[in-house]
Amino acid sequence: MRTTAGLVAGGIGVAPMPRVFVPMQPQGMTFCELKDAGSPLAYEPAIAYRTPSPLVDALRETARSAERELDLVWVM
Repeated sequence: MRTTAGLVAGGIGVAPMPRVFVPMQPQGMTFCELKDAGSPLAYEPAIAYRTPSPLVDALRETARSAERELDLVWVM
């Protein structure tokens, strides 16, 4: 997660992050919760690739598992 936080802080993009990073407020990061009208906001992560591979399938499943199991917030 620290690598992801560093990339986001460096302006590379956005990422879902556990709430544990919110109190740290790394420089260059803005946190916002993914909630709508008191309930969790549904979202669909996406990845782009040219050729199907076992690695992409494993990444997709890992992301889906994290989405179900972790309390995530987006950082940008």
